[in-house]
Amino acid sequence: MQRFLQLISLFIIMLSYQNCSDFDSLTVDGNSNRPDILDSPANAENTANENDQRQPETNNPAVIKEELRFLAVEKISSTQDSVRLTWTLNDYVKSYIKYGETNALSSQNMGEDSFTFKTHRQTLNGLKADTKYYYAVVAENKDGDILQSETKYFTTNEMEMVDTPPSSMPPSREPTQALTDNREIGQASGVATCGNNVREPTEQCDDGNKNDGDSCSSTCSITQETRQNAYYVATNGSDANIGTNAQQPFKSLNFAAKKLKPGDTLYVKAGDYGNQSLRVSQSGTKDLPIIVEGYKNKPGDNPRYLNFNNESRHNPAVMPLLDGQNRKNTNTAIRVDGSYVHIKNFQITNFHGGAGLFGKFGVLDNIIVTENGDLDDDYSGSGFWLYGSNNTLRNSITIDAGGQSATLYGSHHLAEFNKIYGGGNGDKNGTDYYFIVSGNPSRNVFANNNIVKNNYMERIGQPFHGGHGFTVKKQGENNLFTNNTAVNMTNGSFVARHSGVMNNTYRNNSVIRGSGVSANNGAKNNLFEDITIKDAYFGITFFTGTEDKANIKLAQPIAAESNVFRNIKMERIRYAVFGFNDYANDYKGLARNNVMENITVIDPIAPLFRVGLKSTGNVLKNSKLINVKKYAQERAGFKASELGLTFENVSCENCSFALPD
Repeated sequence: MQRFLQLISLFIIMLSYQNCSDFDSLTVDGNSNRPDILDSPANAENTANENDQRQPETNNPAVIKEELRFLAVEKISSTQDSVRLTWTLNDYVKSYIKYGETNALSSQNMGEDSFTFKTHRQTLNGLKADTKYYYAVVAENKDGDILQSETKYFTTNEMEMVDTPPSSMPPSREPTQALTDNREIGQASGVATCGNNVREPTEQCDDGNKNDGDSCSSTCSITQETRQNAYYVATNGSDANIGTNAQQPFKSLNFAAKKLKPGDTLYVKAGDYGNQSLRVSQSGTKDLPIIVEGYKNKPGDNPRYLNFNNESRHNPAVMPLLDGQNRKNTNTAIRVDGSYVHIKNFQITNFHGGAGLFGKFGVLDNIIVTENGDLDDDYSGSGFWLYGSNNTLRNSITIDAGGQSATLYGSHHLAEFNKIYGGGNGDKNGTDYYFIVSGNPSRNVFANNNIVKNNYMERIGQPFHGGHGFTVKKQGENNLFTNNTAVNMTNGSFVARHSGVMNNTYRNNSVIRGSGVSANNGAKNNLFEDITIKDAYFGITFFTGTEDKANIKLAQPIAAESNVFRNIKMERIRYAVFGFNDYANDYKGLARNNVMENITVIDPIAPLFRVGLKSTGNVLKNSKLINVKKYAQERAGFKASELGLTFENVSCENCSFALPD
């Protein structure tokens, strides 16, 4: 127990900083569909935060190179067949895990192959239950320095716990994201606190645990709650019950939610709760978050519904279901106004809004939202939204949100391992915006330093809305989009949209069908890097429209300026590989000083350029064109000779034209 208290004290010291961000609310809307859900995303979960920016380049010879070293290597949690690990170094590295049932460490995961992060979080899946594994982390920086951590071990099926930090860890270590912003779910209710909080290989449970009455029994079962209080709700309950055990649960979600204080847990048993909604206005704390958690048969059994699809629509026997019963229902199913509140394991359908976090440091985990919004309205219904700051959306699914599927409004949010679908049931509207990161300068809200990674979205068929993919709007800077996939987004898959959208990074993403990547309406200094685009209408586009009012009123409106497109591979583009378009219909827009570097174009059906916009100072360099049949499509009186593009070291294999000098 003394050692456990020392560990908690150390974590409190490490976590004693505050990250505040102004926030306000924004009206959002959403609508409709549902294909089969794909397999789980890749298990590399590398993490950046406000203290883990891209490494600035420097040529200063006076800089003394610091020796590569690990600041921490920790285990976050383990289940019967997986483990989550996190580690931090003093440099930006690519990294992976070596592991095995012996010290030989005969296996390794795919890991991360880009020098983007100092802090990494990855999951090993497909492990044996109740098995001891040894592991070490391998890291390599840009200078080619390779470092392997000391060998540690974990045992699958252990309860969630964090390994003791190494004694050599400096007191000023750069904290990992899991610790600094509390995005990880806190220690589960009922985790034993006896012993040293580590189950040794020779122990049946923590510290031998031969005596009952110390939060563990001699059979390793929990005998008392370690969190502050636990409350229970079930469809067969009664608000006249005491509500503090699963045998006498409450019936009403909000009746129970009003009782929650920091450190409390509300367990909600699987079942159909009809049009009940959940409101949590009070806050937890960094160390004692409020948790509202659905369960299937036993509190804490953490049900998953990753095979959710059209045939298995909502099944209230798996997780609690909130059913608004009418898509014109104007209510929101789950709304959290407090901070440090975690919501897990719920199904939602037939509401206007799905689930939203309006405070700070909240979590939505394993939430399924479908069929929300009025079908008679072209733009109605929302799936998820994160307002405030430092909130997390993970492992969740939204299908058929008529207006917006997922919205990040504010700064320092995290969205990972989510799936978004729309349009598949033939609704007239379909989904319009699938994923938006947005600020609102008029309300002093800025969408900065958000992380969107390992997400999948797909527009099914050809519904009314063309579908906007991963989009930054109004004002947003230093946001990161990585390891995401967009399918059939006709209005752009990865988009920097307005003049206040600057310095964002879109890296290691994939586009299938629809339209590719775009900088428009004045977006500037954004980086699009390591992206594949297949069977799309457009590859890379620049355009002006009427949406950015300040930009369009300029004597010379800007389409896009000083954006970089690097290491992009395009195959079978169908309309234009590079599109210079003006949708404001005044043809005054200008694309200038954009760089397209290391671009590979293979077998386009379309011409290389669509010329309908003024262009100057743009460059295509160090690129390869293969089997391109037509140089340019001219429109609105613009000539290909006026393209304003410089070619540097561009090869053209089996092309029907010669590139300009």
